[in-house]
Amino acid sequence: MLDIGGITLERKAEPEPGAEREAVAAGDAGVATPAAVAAPEPEGVEQDPAAPRRAELTIAAGESATVHDPRPPTNVRVPFDGCEGGARLEVARGRRFNHARTRGPKAGIVKLQPGSYRYRVRCARADAKAPPTASGRIVIRRDAGRRRLPTRAPAVTVDADGRPYTVRYQNLLPKVTLRWPDPPPASGYRLTRTGPGGKARTRTLKRASHTYRSGRLREGTHAFEFSTADGKQVARGSVRVAFDNAARAAYLSTPARALRVGSAVELAGAVLSGSSVRVNGTAVPIDAQGRFATQLTPDGRHDAVVVRVEHRASGVHYYLRRLR
Repeated sequence: MLDIGGITLERKAEPEPGAEREAVAAGDAGVATPAAVAAPEPEGVEQDPAAPRRAELTIAAGESATVHDPRPPTNVRVPFDGCEGGARLEVARGRRFNHARTRGPKAGIVKLQPGSYRYRVRCARADAKAPPTASGRIVIRRDAGRRRLPTRAPAVTVDADGRPYTVRYQNLLPKVTLRWPDPPPASGYRLTRTGPGGKARTRTLKRASHTYRSGRLREGTHAFEFSTADGKQVARGSVRVAFDNAARAAYLSTPARALRVGSAVELAGAVLSGSSVRVNGTAVPIDAQGRFATQLTPDGRHDAVVVRVEHRASGVHYYLRRLR
């Protein structure tokens, strides 16, 4: 496996027709749900004295997300919508839901250290054997979101050597060169590529290689075949273009540190192509390069400014900037 400028190229050591090596990457799968916002002083947790009194983040019951917090532990609030008489919030770090538990008439708040958790919501008046009304996953990462995203399309070369390749990209679709290594002498060559939709395209070449600029090879598997102009000699290969689920979702350029209540500040950064951004629940426009910027003045109702980033492949990510 080779890492080339934000791209991962995988290839099999032995030709196996129809088989393809899969990368093992830790993904942060997300479930599309209504946008969450930073939590004001919560209601409905006073029945549990051990529960935190305030939360930096509120997520909708049933949402799965990754939380990027510069200074965990993170207090996460889950509302108990639709549970008459209150509910219980139960959190599991392993197999059992005994890592943290809290209850209340309207919401539950739990304090989570960095790690991966499952959670579920059970209505207080529901039968003990009834399934939970909502469940999801939360990953807490100690991360300020200060690492920049790739801004240039990576380039990679794939050989027609009978082996299937997988190219994983993080932000911009890669520039891919297909080539026939050590081709026989010929007056010309042909390249036939069959894309994910099954449509074959053939082009005539002077050399046994061709480069597709960024975006020309979409996600999916592309089978390709080189042949000499007379068709007597052939070389085949395949390449699968796939999004890297372990890719960073966003980069926050400003502010770098905690914010002061009542002080106007610009919140700016960049996100993966195809993402949506909300800051404290308000949608923020993104330019063609994936950059965004917005002005805000934090108030004392929230303990953090929350940037919610959602991408079709990487899911939901929250980036926190705490208030002083």
